Amino acid sequence: MKGFIGWILALVAAIAVAGAVAMLKYPDTVAGEISIAAWEALRERSVELWQKAREAMDRKGGEESETRQGDIPAELDQTPAKVEEQVERAVLVEEGWRALEDCNRYSGPKIAGRELRGKVVLVYVWNIEDPDSAKALPRIEQIWQSFKHRKFAVLASHRGGRSDRVKRIAAQKKLSFPFYEEAGFAKEPKVASYPLIYVVDSKGKVVYRGKSDRSATEAVVDAFSRQ
Repeated sequence: MKGFIGWILALVAAIAVAGAVAMLKYPDTVAGEISIAAWEALRERSVELWQKAREAMDRKGGEESETRQGDIPAELDQTPAKVEEQVERAVLVEEGWRALEDCNRYSGPKIAGRELRGKVVLVYVWNIEDPDSAKALPRIEQIWQSFKHRKFAVLASHRGGRSDRVKRIAAQKKLSFPFYEEAGFAKEPKVASYPLIYVVDSKGKVVYRGKSDRSATEAVVDAFSRQ
């Protein structure tokens, strides 16, 4: 980008010199008028290029600024204001749950989509190649143990294909909630990076999405209070 701007500055300087020479050398001739007209056209074009370059730099600067603010994508920003904004714009989803077939299950009890209707559901989406994903599984188990006496469900969903490694991790962590491959809500949030936790309230709204199990717990409690 800097090289491009330097090129534009050099072009502007050359145009200015050429225009000045033409006006001084041929002030009252047809050649002079043509030179001046060409200079004006080139000057306008160079100004246009300069403006575009500045706009591109401003956009790039804005993107870098947004990235520096904690390196958190906008959709994963879970400040209170952002969470409330997401709750307000959450869409009531009529479709149910997908990929809850027994062949996709790693561990935990078998569950059907109809059993999740009317419940607050926390879904933990992860990938075995992400080093932080497996570490959080025990905390998700703790959330399940804390609220399982209510109309609440927890579902772990691995993404990346079935493997014995994933099955071993499920056994090692002693997960007691349903754990599937590629399971989830029919219209769940997009996964920007792993892991992702999202909470669906009893009416079918996605009321939280992010990486924080603490914020997810707060969303669960809030979902119960809204019932």
